[in-house]
Amino acid sequence: MKLAVIGTGKIAHQVVSYLVAWGYEFAAVVSTPRSFDAAQELAQLTRSAAYSSFKDALAGAEFDTVYITTPNNTHFSLAQAALEADKNVIVEKPMTSNFAEAQKLADLARTRDLFLYEATTTLYQPNYQAIREVLPQLGAIRLVSSEYSQYSSRYDAFCAGQNPRAFTLEASGGSLMDIGLYAVTWIVGLFGKPQRVRRAATIQRGIDTSGITTLDYGDFQAVALDAKDCDGPNRSVIEGEKGYLVQHTAPGVCGRATLLLRGKAEEEIDLNPANHYQAEFEAFARAIDTGNRKHCARQLEISLAVSQVLTDARYDTGVRFPADKA
Repeated sequence: MKLAVIGTGKIAHQVVSYLVAWGYEFAAVVSTPRSFDAAQELAQLTRSAAYSSFKDALAGAEFDTVYITTPNNTHFSLAQAALEADKNVIVEKPMTSNFAEAQKLADLARTRDLFLYEATTTLYQPNYQAIREVLPQLGAIRLVSSEYSQYSSRYDAFCAGQNPRAFTLEASGGSLMDIGLYAVTWIVGLFGKPQRVRRAATIQRGIDTSGITTLDYGDFQAVALDAKDCDGPNRSVIEGEKGYLVQHTAPGVCGRATLLLRGKAEEEIDLNPANHYQAEFEAFARAIDTGNRKHCARQLEISLAVSQVLTDARYDTGVRFPADKA
């Protein structure tokens, strides 16, 4: 896997620095002309070349996979361009602004026999895989909850009347599309697509700053809580007829978990590496380098199900993005 990175923001600098330390190979860093100085800085770190457009990168560098780290509303067009150039795509969550866009990308990747991954850390953590394996021990599942609440560093500016990108409709922002996605993914990745989705949210200036999404699975109910306007305990719980499981961290990290079965001693699950980005990129590289398209197909189905839930939940609160009109 040889990478071209699109974007030079906070997530790009953070993740790319890890990838360099882990020995991943880079060919290009792509930015806008306005951010070209930042691209040159990242290019120096990655020992690659900086480009002020994706078109120039395609002409000047050799790579097989594009890693997209730009704002939410740009994910679809950039991923589409990469797939049409016969490049594999890893796109930071959320994959796109809405389900229609996600479905178009999935169809394009399948048609061209390319890899398309959404970089959502939740799905790749060893602790998360272990939780999947112990689920049958809980018996019939009755209640599930997952919470990710974190007071945003940009919320004060938003309250002061400014328009930070994370809280704008134009950038496909809001609490659900940012950290709420992790809670939804934690649930959907384990239990699949729900029968019905509802959401109640705190709406300020047309955007959700916190909310509760209910996922109806028929035999049990699940709830995903998210907030960028307050802090919370950040944990996930699965309650079954034979016991329950608690994960003691935010669903994006999937840290230590405790399994408590009726009449048995507590069992601790703590298998993750120190860096929660490591497992997902190991999985991406392994699948791409070995041509394991079945793995990609399974993960893509989860991403599509999550995208459908996010779109349905957002529509239930009346939040609409400009991208929804395309």
